[in-house]
Amino acid sequence: MSGRDLVQVVLVQEHDGEARSEFPWARPLGEDRYQLRNIPFVSYGISLDDVFEALPVPGDPRPRLTRVIEKSGNRTLWLLLSEPVDASPDSLALVASLRGIGCSLDGDGKRAFAVSVPRQCDLVQVCRFLTECHVQWESADPPDRP
Repeated sequence: MSGRDLVQVVLVQEHDGEARSEFPWARPLGEDRYQLRNIPFVSYGISLDDVFEALPVPGDPRPRLTRVIEKSGNRTLWLLLSEPVDASPDSLALVASLRGIGCSLDGDGKRAFAVSVPRQCDLVQVCRFLTECHVQWESADPPDRP
């Protein structure tokens, strides 16, 4: 399946009374089911490769997430570096270390990143590493979420 087979979907999160949206790419699987193909940057409870239901919304060609159907085992972390990667060897080394253990990153390329921790990586060790590096981070899709 090529990138042309992907469709944009709508993920909406209510957080502190404010709705935030993002429009990632997903692979259509049929019967209103999709597989997420981007790392979410503002949406909690969903990760790269999760399968979810998305239904049409009147007036919008993009289907909107209604529920996660099947977890991929991947987990999402969000991190904010104190120094941009283009100005800090420590920040650049941290990003390289995450990639080196198999994590994927998406973001502004400077300070803010969404990190996909694949199921074969030890999530606890990744979180411990970030904490030891004094990085501001948040688990957007912790394992104890359904």
